[in-house]
Amino acid sequence: MNFDYLRAFVASRSVTAVIGALAIAASVAAQQRPTSSLPRAESRGRVDDDTLRRAPQAGDQWLTYGLSQAETRYSPLADINATNVGRLGLAWSYDVGSGGGGQEETPLVWNGTVFGITWDFDSVQHLILADLAINGRTRKVIMQANKNAFFYVIDRLTGQFISAQPFSHVTWAKGIDQRTGRPIVNDEAFYGTDAILISPGGGGAHNWSPMSFNPTAGLVYIPTSTNNSFSYAAERTFNPQPGRMTGTVRPAPTPVRPPPPSIGPAPIEGTGGRGALVAWDPVKQEMRWRRPGGGGIGGGTLTTAGNLVFQVLGDGRLMAYTADKGEKLLELQTGLRSGMGPAITYRLDGRQYVAVMGGVGATAGNAGPGNQATPFSPKLMTFVLDGSPVTAPPESAATR
Repeated sequence: MNFDYLRAFVASRSVTAVIGALAIAASVAAQQRPTSSLPRAESRGRVDDDTLRRAPQAGDQWLTYGLSQAETRYSPLADINATNVGRLGLAWSYDVGSGGGGQEETPLVWNGTVFGITWDFDSVQHLILADLAINGRTRKVIMQANKNAFFYVIDRLTGQFISAQPFSHVTWAKGIDQRTGRPIVNDEAFYGTDAILISPGGGGAHNWSPMSFNPTAGLVYIPTSTNNSFSYAAERTFNPQPGRMTGTVRPAPTPVRPPPPSIGPAPIEGTGGRGALVAWDPVKQEMRWRRPGGGGIGGGTLTTAGNLVFQVLGDGRLMAYTADKGEKLLELQTGLRSGMGPAITYRLDGRQYVAVMGGVGATAGNAGPGNQATPFSPKLMTFVLDGSPVTAPPESAATR
C-alpha cells in the first residue's frame, strides 16, 4: 500500500488539529515505559511510512484517529489492564480557557506533544490531493477548507506547512503564522460567563459538504457558510444533564461582549449563515469568485473538464457555473427540497449523465441540520442532455 495519503492525513491532523485551536504541550517523559517486549516506535524525526507502520505495533504514539490503518482504535499497551484499571488517577490536565466549545476531537500524540482542539473546530473536513506549482516548483500537496474558516495547503510527502488563509469570516484568530502553521488566537475568543459572538461557530465555515478541485482552472470550489457564528458563554455552574448539551449556555444567549476583530472575506448580503459557493485559488490563497447559495452543510460540489462546476443546494436546486469565471449556466429545481447530497457524473454507452440524490421522507425525529421531512421518499435523479422535463416527485403513500 502507498502511504502517501495516510502520511498526508497525519501531517494535516498534527498541523490542522492545532489549526482550529491550540497545541497542548505536556511532557510525558516521566511516564513509565512499557515493560512488555513490544517494538518501540521511533519518537524523533518526521512522520514517515515506517513510523506509521510501527505506531500501532508499539503504541508509544497516537498519530491517527483510529491509531492503525484499519482504524481499530486498538492499542497494544497493557501496563494498564483489567487487574489495575481501578487505580487510575489524574496525571495532569490543561485548561483550554473559560469555555472553549465542544471538545469532540481525538487528541494526537507525537514525540511528547499532545495536540487538541477547542471551539468545536474538529478537523474532519474533506481532504484533496493535488500537484501545485508553488514558487517555481511542483509540490505534492494536501488541501483542506477547514471548519475554522482557514484554507490549508500542506506538503503531503513531508507534512511541511505551506500556507493558510481565511476563505470566510473569522474572529477567533488574527491569522495563521505562515512559518509554523499555528493559529494566532484572539485572546478575546477565550470566553467566560459573559456571552460573546465567535465566527465561525460550531457549524463551521465549511463542514461535510464536499468541495472539488479543477486542475485546469486551478481552483477549489468550497460550499461555504459565510456568516456562521455562535454566541458562546460558559455555564456558571456545570451541571451535566442526560440528553442535553452542557458546559455552554443553551439556547445561545445574547452577546454582551463585543466580538473580536475580524479577518477574511466579508459575509455576503442576507440573513442566517449566508451560504455561498467560493472559488478559491490554493496557490495564491485568495478568492477568485463567489456566488450566493448553499452552505457548509448539505449538498456539495462537482467539477468537470467541461469547464463546469455543479453545486447542489439544500432547497433541491442543481446549479451549474463556468469553472473559471463563475458564470451561471443552469438552475434546475429537482423538487427534492431537502436532504440533498452532492452530484456525480458518469458515462454510459457514449452519453454523459449527472446524478443527484435527495429527499428525506416521513420522519418523526430530527432529519439533520437544515433538513425537514418531505412528502415523498428519498429519490435518485439522473440527468442527461436533452432529457425529459423535470417534475416534482410524487407524494409517497407513507407520507399521505
